[in-house]
Order: sequence, then structure tokens, then C-alpha cells
Amino acid sequence: MATIGKDLDYACELLMEGEVIGLPTETVYGLAGDATREIAIERIYAVKKRPATNPLIVHVAGSDHLAGIVSSIPENALKLMDWFWPGPLTFLLPKAPTVHHAITAGQPRVAVRMPAHPLALELLRNLPFPLAAPSANPYGYISPTTVQHVNDQLGSRIKYILDGGPSSKGIESTIIGFDDTMPIIYRKGVITDLDIQAIIGKVKYFESKGIKGELLNEEIKGNNLQIFIDSEEKVTSHITSGMSLSHYAPKTPLYLLPDLGHKDVIQNSVNFNVLMEQMQIYETLESQLKYKIKEKTARIGIISLKHLYFSQNICENLPICQIQLSPVGDLKEAASNLYGALHQLDQLELDVIFAECMPEEGIGSAINDRLGRAAVR
Repeated sequence: MATIGKDLDYACELLMEGEVIGLPTETVYGLAGDATREIAIERIYAVKKRPATNPLIVHVAGSDHLAGIVSSIPENALKLMDWFWPGPLTFLLPKAPTVHHAITAGQPRVAVRMPAHPLALELLRNLPFPLAAPSANPYGYISPTTVQHVNDQLGSRIKYILDGGPSSKGIESTIIGFDDTMPIIYRKGVITDLDIQAIIGKVKYFESKGIKGELLNEEIKGNNLQIFIDSEEKVTSHITSGMSLSHYAPKTPLYLLPDLGHKDVIQNSVNFNVLMEQMQIYETLESQLKYKIKEKTARIGIISLKHLYFSQNICENLPICQIQLSPVGDLKEAASNLYGALHQLDQLELDVIFAECMPEEGIGSAINDRLGRAAVR
């Protein structure tokens, strides 16, 4: 397994050699490598088993380090950088000619961010190059918010994980780009649309249908990343990170429950089976799972915002593990605990996880985005 520590000199040494490391940030842990060096970029894609159609985010020590990475910066982007950097806001900007095509998956824009985590910033300031750093997990799986998550998932494939403690924000950065002068949010995240509107005015959301057929076989040959497409569907590059239809997913099947805080259906239910029927959940379940729930043999995990809704009365002794993301209903606390809850339940060998949708307000919208992409389709 990887060595875990806080040795910045050793981390720098590995990165200078073209290796990749686990990097703490305030959002999630990243898998970091030299963004200017092809071998390091290849290693990131290979370690994660990430499709080369999915671009990376470049992490910098500040806006004064963007020369040679972006070719221009809109005025509104500069305003937002002044307000939110360092922090969980990523900018999608026209790339400089020197940016490696694999960083952007051939797209004309590059994603850049200045992280707020003190260890990440100190590391970046000690390096002569920026870092490409997607989340440090196998592609499509739950994002890591602790050193242990990284070590469990990628520890056998990397040498070092820089220990910065649990990620404080808990979900990925917001990604914003500009169509002419119109700001467009491409990925919901910690910074909300209202946060952005307060600084630069009106902002739109990009509506993505995702890209199908993107789980490709990848192979490293020499210094080139070769892509072999299994399906007959035409596969195109993502505009930026976080746009896959299926993403952030546990191995355990996950299904969404409605926002239960505004419903009296639970209090009126006589048992779990009736509850599932009343909420029209059964019709979405696979037949074997329906049978196990009805026979009271299913092992069930439930993630909710603040209430432990399911009493033993309702559950009728079904083996149910419930996790509250925030006992006080704080959506920011819920976001910081989301991936940890998914990791915890995914280790219990459950038959199914049910996750309550959050109120569609503030960062709750970003949590729902992650849950929606993690859910069974």
C-alpha cells in the first residue's frame, strides 16, 4: 500500500520524477501529477482507469500562475477569482497552445482551480509546474474525502498520499465557463449559483445529457494514450469533468427517495413494504431485490438529511442501517458527510442503499446532482 504522511519534500520529489500522489484538497482528495509532463498525465489516466475523453482540472498556486495555461481570462472570471480563490471554484477558460491535449481531452478550453487546502497550496508553491488532479478514486466510483478512502482504492497503485485530514467541503468544486460574456455553470458544486450571481449577476446552467458508451478499454503504449472503443456509438469528449451520466457511484445499488422532510407518508405507513409502494419505489427496483425486501431478508442502507425516519415498527426487523448527513439539517454539513456515508454503507455488503433527495436549495442542488449520477439507471 501507499505510504501516508505529511512530507512535502518527498511529495515534491515524486512529482518531479513524473510520479502521481494522493493530494488533499478542501473538496475531495485528488490524484495529482505534473500537468506539463506527458508521462505524469498518462499515469493519472491509467491509475484511475479514466477514459481519455474526460478532461482533467489543472491546479495552480494563484491567478498569477495562469500564464502558459490559459490564453485569456474574461473580466467576470477575474472578479470571481478575486472573490473565491483560493477555493472550490474551477474556471473553464481558453487554453494556451502549450497545454497538453490529454489534459483537455482535445477540447479548446482548460479547467483551472486554486485549491484552498494549506498543504495543497504549499506544495504548489514549492513546485515549478501546475498539477493535474482529478479525484483520487477509480473512475466512476465514490469520491474520496479521507486518506483512508484513497489508500483503500488506489493505495496499491501509487507510492504516496499526502495526509491533510478529512476534506472540509466534501464534494467537488463548481465549474464555470463563459459563452461570450454569459457565465455558465457546467458542474454544480460547493459555490452555488446565488453565490456567483451576488458577484457578477445572471448565470445559467449547462444542461448535459451526458455521454453514453464512455467506459472504454484503455491501454498505454509507449508515450501515447490509446483508446479502444468497444461500442459502435460515437464517443465524444466531455466539455469538462463531472458530466458523466453515471458517476460517484457505490458498488451497492443506490436508489433515490423523495425529500422526506415534506411528506407525511412515513407516519401513515404500516410497514416498509407499504412505504415503498406508497412512494412508488418498488416499480423502479430489480425483481430479486423486491423479493428480498418483501421477504424481509434484504440488507438495506438509508441516507437521510436529518431524521432517522424508519422506526423498527415500520422496518419490521428488516436489517437497516441509517445514516443522518446532518442532525440539524445543515446542507453544508450534509455535503461534507455525503461521500463518507456512501463509503461506509458500501463496505457493509448491503443489498441496496436508499438515499433521500435533499431540498433543492443552495448546495442541496449539488448533493442531488451527485446522488442522481450515483443512482441505478
